[in-house]
Amino acid sequence: MVSKNFKKLKLLPLSFICATHNRPKSLKNLISSISKNSFLPKEVIIVGTNINDFKMINSKQYKFKIKMIISPKKNQIFQRNLGINKSKNTLIIQSDDDVILSKNFIINLYKHFEKNKKNKKIVGAKILNSEKKIQSFRWNKLYETNIVLRFIFFVLNGFKKVEFMSILASGRIAPLLPINMRKNNKKQLTNLEWLSSTICYNKQLVKKINLSGGYANKKSYFEDVFFTHHNYLNGFNLVIDGGAICYHETTNPTNLSTHLKTITTQWKLVRLFNKSIILFLLDVIIFSTAYFISGIFKFLIRK
Repeated sequence: MVSKNFKKLKLLPLSFICATHNRPKSLKNLISSISKNSFLPKEVIIVGTNINDFKMINSKQYKFKIKMIISPKKNQIFQRNLGINKSKNTLIIQSDDDVILSKNFIINLYKHFEKNKKNKKIVGAKILNSEKKIQSFRWNKLYETNIVLRFIFFVLNGFKKVEFMSILASGRIAPLLPINMRKNNKKQLTNLEWLSSTICYNKQLVKKINLSGGYANKKSYFEDVFFTHHNYLNGFNLVIDGGAICYHETTNPTNLSTHLKTITTQWKLVRLFNKSIILFLLDVIIFSTAYFISGIFKFLIRK
């Protein structure tokens, strides 16, 4: 139960951190959804890359404090860390700038830490797309209906069963979710291996990961996979709370170009977390070939 003082104030002792870049309209929609929550954060910290990122935000119209910071680097990892360093609360909710929060999103995340803020836990959101389907619905649908694909993932996982929200032995992330998780808002999924970007945690307990080799200074993929899996290996319980719902526009299916851009990141997952180099190479061959053939097929259909 939430304490009486917080019920009266409707302000919770946490900081909401958001990194943004050239998406002022999306950011305004996010801040608006925060303001419509049943309980509010004590502060919202927005870390942008230029003054225009904040042009649609009027901080005076909200009941919570808004800090707007311009980052010297255009990098999501750096921007988030800058916001966390400026935060006044132990509990952090970090979010992308292009999601919309459901009404009870903030309180449902906070409940995991209300009785014990020192819980070694990172709690993630259930992210739904424009059609109100789980964000990874295409991946899950293919996995459930395609026996060949399931066998390929089984092989790439070192001939082991693919678990929910896991990382295969080849370094490939598997956004597998149970059917009841996708339909039941009361369902909680625990002991996962990674979470996506919208998460809540105690900033004093989590372990930062050193992404050397310039990774943290340029456009990156799966940065939240690195962070959450690193903490999973350090004894944190990674949870998805089905009641903490947010919405994200439906993304385009992965194509050959996107796949090729993520190979370097997948290789870093393999090296950092001691995955199989042989299975990684097999993974690259299989999926590069598959996306190449798929691209040619789609091109011929358009002709």
